[in-house]
Amino acid sequence: MEDDESAAMWHLYAEEGKGLAISTTVGRLLGTCRPFFAERAKKPEDLWYGRVRYVDLLTQKLKAGMMERFFFKHHVFGSEKEFRLAITLAMTEQFGVRVPAKGVSVEVSLDRLIQHVYIGPSVTGAQQSRVSAALGKHGLQDRIVKSCLLGTPRYT
Repeated sequence: MEDDESAAMWHLYAEEGKGLAISTTVGRLLGTCRPFFAERAKKPEDLWYGRVRYVDLLTQKLKAGMMERFFFKHHVFGSEKEFRLAITLAMTEQFGVRVPAKGVSVEVSLDRLIQHVYIGPSVTGAQQSRVSAALGKHGLQDRIVKSCLLGTPRYT
């Protein structure tokens, strides 16, 4: 949850700066998630969301319920400033439907979700072209932003 890019995040999550970062807002994110219904369920699964709380998990005992525990992380990851979504899958289990080992897919509207797609500072021209073409198929190529790490600093 940052207003700007982070050189540390490019370093941690995009090998040699070769990657993409999708920016959105909490409102866009929550507004695009379609309800997820388990097979045979009459009502959707509960969607949980919120900021991750960073605490010292080695010294602090958490008093958190089944879903709340997914919104805590060890304090050494605090620079991530993460926002999470989680689905309970309680209805899925209640109806005796086997939960897939790799989880479930929740549909989203890319047009509503994506505010910008940042191109990593070390992405090649050919890779940028592929990204532009893929986004163009969804009418989203106008949302591409090149990393500010590629800019030339202005000194005064």
